[in-house]
Amino acid sequence: MKSEISVIVPIYNNQNTLDETLRSLQEQSFRDFEVLLVDNGSEDESRQIIKEYCAADERFKDIGVDDNIGVSAARNIGLEKAIGKYIKFLDGDDILPYDSLKSMFKIMEKNKADLVVGKMLRRGTLQKSEIKNTKFLGNKKIIDKNNIDLIYSFSVCNKLFKKEIIKNNNIKFTDLTHAEDGVFLFSYLKHCEKICGCDQIVYEYYKPLPFLAYSATTGIKEGMLNDLISAFETIIKICKDKPEDYIREIYNRAIDPSLVKGYYRKLHRLDDHELSLLKKTIKEYRERITKEQWDNIVERNKDLMLEKGIMSKKEAEENSLITVAVTKKVSEKHRDKFMQSLYCQDSPFFRVIEEKENEPDFMKKALDNSTTPYITFIDHDIMYNDNTLRIMHKTLLKEGCDFVSGKMCGFHEGKKRDFPYLTIAFDAKGLKNKKRDILDWTFSNKLFVTEALKKCGTLDMGRIYKSLSHVRKRNAIIITMLTEKQLMVGLQSFSLKERIEALTFYEQNRDKETIRARIYENFKGVEKRVLLLCDEEEPGARSKILFDNIKSDKICLCKNMPEHKKQISKETKICRIILSEGHDNSCSNMPLREGQRLIAMADVIGENEEENIRFAELVDDMI
Repeated sequence: MKSEISVIVPIYNNQNTLDETLRSLQEQSFRDFEVLLVDNGSEDESRQIIKEYCAADERFKDIGVDDNIGVSAARNIGLEKAIGKYIKFLDGDDILPYDSLKSMFKIMEKNKADLVVGKMLRRGTLQKSEIKNTKFLGNKKIIDKNNIDLIYSFSVCNKLFKKEIIKNNNIKFTDLTHAEDGVFLFSYLKHCEKICGCDQIVYEYYKPLPFLAYSATTGIKEGMLNDLISAFETIIKICKDKPEDYIREIYNRAIDPSLVKGYYRKLHRLDDHELSLLKKTIKEYRERITKEQWDNIVERNKDLMLEKGIMSKKEAEENSLITVAVTKKVSEKHRDKFMQSLYCQDSPFFRVIEEKENEPDFMKKALDNSTTPYITFIDHDIMYNDNTLRIMHKTLLKEGCDFVSGKMCGFHEGKKRDFPYLTIAFDAKGLKNKKRDILDWTFSNKLFVTEALKKCGTLDMGRIYKSLSHVRKRNAIIITMLTEKQLMVGLQSFSLKERIEALTFYEQNRDKETIRARIYENFKGVEKRVLLLCDEEEPGARSKILFDNIKSDKICLCKNMPEHKKQISKETKICRIILSEGHDNSCSNMPLREGQRLIAMADVIGENEEENIRFAELVDDMI
C-alpha cells in the first residue's frame, strides 16, 4: 500500500530510548506513513522492541542487517526501500511531537515545496532549549536557498524531503561519522526550487549528559575529526558556484561551532594527533574568513582565550581561568562521578586542587594561594551540567558582580528532580531578592571572583552575602546529592529567626505542605497547643466557653487584626489544633503538616454550655 511519508529510523543499541521514539511515531495525528526500522546489528534489547512494534502495527517494517554498518549506510538502505512520496528521518533516541508529520506534510502539499524546514528542540537531561537557527528558518514562510541559516542547520531530522528529487539525482549519505547530514543536505539543496518553513517544533533531539555516556578519560571517537573536515571540504565543492560571502560563511561555521565548540571545548578528550590536526585546520580556515568574523568568534568564546591561539592541555592548565577546590566533604564513592562531570565541561580552562587528609583550613589556603581569576569550592557531592562553568563565567563577565550562584536540582533514576525549597530562591522574583539569599547557602553551586573573595576576608556564607555583590542564574545547573531536608537544615551561617523570617511567603509543594511549614518541620516541631482564630478582637460567647474550658496550652488571635497577622502565620505552622470561628473560607485552604488538625467551629460548636465543655474535653483528648 502506498504511503505519503516514509520515516527512516536507523537503530543501534537504543534499548533505553527506542520505545519512546517509536511510540511518538505511532501516536502521530497524521496516519498515512510507513516506518522503516533499519537495525544495524544491535546487541541489546532493540531487536525485541522492533519486533513488538512491527507485530502490533503494519506500518512498522523491520529491515535488519547483521553488522553495524553505521548511520549513513542504514539510512541509504531505508531510502532504497522507501515507497512514500516524502522522506522523513528520525534517530532512535529522539522523538516527534504529536503534529510533526501533519504540519510538515500540509505545508509541503499546499505550497508544492521541495523541502520543508521545521523548528528543533534540544531535549537534555536537565533542560530543554530551542535550537536558534531552526527557529529563524521555521518562522519564514519561504526560505531562500542561499539563506545563511541553512549553513547552521545541517540536521536532516527537522526537514521533510521529496523522494523524487533524492531518487532522480542519486543523492545518498556518504560514509562519514560526523557532519554526514550536512553533505546530504547541500547535495539536495542544489536541486531545490522552493523551500518553506514550518513554525512548529517538529523534532526533539535528545542530548544526554556527557558524563553519563563517557568517562573522564574517554577520547573523541576515532576518525570523527577527519570526517568532519572531509565533510566541509565536500560541502565547499558542492557550493563552488556560490558567492564568496556564502563560501566564507561555510568556513566560519566550520570554525565555530563545529571545530571550536565541537572539539576544542572538549580539549581534555583530544589526543595529541587530534589536537595537532584541529590547530592546523583552524589556522587554515581562519585565512578564509574576514577579520570581523574571526573577532566575533573570539568574542563569543571569551573563556577559550582564542586570541592566544589553540593551546595544548599543558598550556590550558597554565592559563587556567578557574580553580576548582575539592574538599573532603566530597565522598570517596562520589569523587569519580564529580571528576567525570568536571572533565566533560565545555569550558576546559580550569585547574583542580584536592584537600588532603587532616589538612586544616583547606578552603582558606586554596583561596590565599589561588592565582586564577575565579574560584569555586566543592563542599558536598555534586555533578555539573556540561555547560555549568561556562555559563557562570559568562554571567560574571556580563553582570560585573563578585559571585554567581547556579541552580541546584536532584537527580533520580536518570531524571532531574526540582526542589521546591530552591525554586523560591531561583524563581523570577527571587533571582535578586536578598531575603532569599539564605535559601542558597552552599559553596558548590557558586563561582567567585577570586580577588573579591580575598578582600571579603571570610568564608562565612552569611557574611559573604552581606559583603559581596551577586546574582543567581537558573540555567547554570548543578546536580546535588543532598536531599531537600539536608538543604533545609544546613543553613549554618544563619540564625533560626533569620531562617524562619525569610520564608514569609507560601509555595505549594507535592505534599500539599508549604515551604514555610517544611522549614518549621525541620527547626520546630508541631507543638501540643491549641490556636483559636476568632473573627473579632474577643471570641464570641460560645467560643469563649469552649476556649476557657480547654486545659491544654492555648492561644487566641484575631483573623482580622493586622497586628496579629505575623503571629498567626507562625502559630498556624506549629499548633496541633487550629480552631476557626465563623463561616468564612479564610482557613479552608490552609496546608497542614502531619499531626495538625483544622476545625471549623461553625460546624461543631454546640448551642449550650454543656456541649461546648464536652467539645473542650475532646480537644484536650486530641492534643
